Amino acid sequence: MKNQNNWDFAQSFSSIQFLKSSVVLLLVSLIGLYLDLNKTLDTVLAFTFLILSMAYPIYKTETALKQIEQHEEDNKDR
Repeated sequence: MKNQNNWDFAQSFSSIQFLKSSVVLLLVSLIGLYLDLNKTLDTVLAFTFLILSMAYPIYKTETALKQIEQHEEDNKDR
């Protein structure tokens, strides 16, 4: 992290993103309870959604940090 403000932003932003991701994962899991899928497909879908629910918040946080850093660099040039 370039500075403490970016670190603080990343911590709060990523926690919100992980909460959103966990709600989606919970809803998908509840839907999965009522679907009758074979064991292999069920396992593959579960791992896919689990990996996506962990990767999405990280991607969103990194994207937001890059935008903040770009904005800071643009303001330095002025």
